[in-house]
Amino acid sequence: TQCLRASVLKTNPMKYLIDSTLRDGEQAPGVVFTLAEKMRIAQLLDDAGVPELEIGTPAMSVQEQNDIRTLTNQGFGFKSTAWARATMTDLDASERAGVMRINISFPASDIQLAAMGKDAKWLFAQMAQILPIAKKRFEYVSVGAQDASRANKGVLDQMVMTAASYGVNRIRLADTVGVMNPFSVRNLFDRYSCCFGDIDFE
Repeated sequence: TQCLRASVLKTNPMKYLIDSTLRDGEQAPGVVFTLAEKMRIAQLLDDAGVPELEIGTPAMSVQEQNDIRTLTNQGFGFKSTAWARATMTDLDASERAGVMRINISFPASDIQLAAMGKDAKWLFAQMAQILPIAKKRFEYVSVGAQDASRANKGVLDQMVMTAASYGVNRIRLADTVGVMNPFSVRNLFDRYSCCFGDIDFE
């Protein structure tokens, strides 16, 4: 565990942006985008040269799945990634939406696990169940460590190593409640920057 470090996005860590407006933007109270609004947002982001969009949450509804499929079929230049919880129903919904890239969110901190009535044992059992199936169904799999900034370092270390062992393409270390600063972010990424050279970190 002394060398638990990994490279940040190899594609160009200073310039590679992932925009989550189409997913995260709708989490604000009263905000629901029409398909026309989603298309306009996507077009503006594409015009701006943003290389990747977190395009939505397929498990929300059949309408959301249809919107995602419509957006991904427009020929935009960005990569489209769907967001999913660590459940088979979310994987199924993402597959129905026609996406090839998925970000699967797992609760990483004791606080988030307790809020779900779960523990670390459940976390690793769920990773073992979900990730092999996701790797078969999708061409690009990202693991989101939800609330990583408040996670027990031993649990987070094991989570990163487990995700890497299943051959995921990227690991997202989320500062879910905004407790980090540029220095602590650097320290967190430095922790993983030498041992997992084939994985991007977000």
